[in-house]
Amino acid sequence: MAKPGTVNKQMVSNLDFAQTFLDLAGLDQPSDMQGKSLKPLFEGKEAKDWRESVYYHYYCFPEYHAVRRHDGVRNSRYKLMHFYDLDEWELFDLKKDPKEMRSVHDNPKYADTLMHMKGELAKLRKQYKVPPAPKLRKGETLFPPWSEFGTFEVGLGNDGWILLFDGKSLKGWRQRDQPNEKLAEQIPELTGIKVVNGEIHLSPDPQVFYLHTREFTDFILELEAKMPEEDFDSGVGFRCVLPKEAGLPKGYQREISDIRSGGIFDIGVGWVNPQEEKEQIDAFVKRTNTFLQPGKWNQIRVRCKGSHIKTWVNGQLSSDIKDDTHKSGTIGLQHHSKESLYRFRNLRILEI
Repeated sequence: MAKPGTVNKQMVSNLDFAQTFLDLAGLDQPSDMQGKSLKPLFEGKEAKDWRESVYYHYYCFPEYHAVRRHDGVRNSRYKLMHFYDLDEWELFDLKKDPKEMRSVHDNPKYADTLMHMKGELAKLRKQYKVPPAPKLRKGETLFPPWSEFGTFEVGLGNDGWILLFDGKSLKGWRQRDQPNEKLAEQIPELTGIKVVNGEIHLSPDPQVFYLHTREFTDFILELEAKMPEEDFDSGVGFRCVLPKEAGLPKGYQREISDIRSGGIFDIGVGWVNPQEEKEQIDAFVKRTNTFLQPGKWNQIRVRCKGSHIKTWVNGQLSSDIKDDTHKSGTIGLQHHSKESLYRFRNLRILEI
């Protein structure tokens, strides 16, 4: 029914395919479907009340593309998008900048265009019944609880979490060489660790492990860590136990450093992931180091369920292994460098 060589520049969407097929087959189009039949456009007719713009939503972070979740609207000339995890906006003039190299969101010359496109976005969000963008949790964590799109195990709510650090004191923490009878009290002998403005600060001296007193088996651990700009080496221990007369705990450590960040180390034994082979380590660094930000706050996540261990850094999956060497234990903070401070905040754990 379309004449050869016909070109139509109306805004169409992949939502339109189903209704188009139904219309061409002479079948009814269910009222709850959100597209429009393209048949009138094929026939060259003037489509009544056709759309000016299309809405889209990308929510697959932190999967393969590592593109932040966002939604947006596009018409024949402009594209507006909102990265709601970060509360950042971008506006592109597709006529002048078809490759979208420079956002004009803050350009006063585009103020009217910006207002119009935000109006279109609001209208289409309402039309498609899009849930409101979530508010970021305390500490501006990178994992907002948006259950409607929680398809990649990142949309966790706030219920059931246990705080490992109250932001005020070191209650519940001990050094590796302190005996168990001291665990129930505030330990004045802790050295190299202190609380500053709601953060745990680890200093270069002494270079030791600090262990929490409570043990966990299956859990999701979240925390934020801020490391020096370069030459840093630290980590978060999990499923750790401290045998009598031992200098180091036994258990896993999730690396937070400028090398192999996100890797998993069996404390006192060696690397579990990646293995100690140069090619594997180089490939691991290449895949993960883009997502760790030295000198900035980084979101760290560890998930243990049975022998299955997964770790993330800033939303990027960096380890996904099965290892049943250590089945239960506590959480630890490790300092292993010669200078600068290591800072931690918002430590919390969810038993699963």
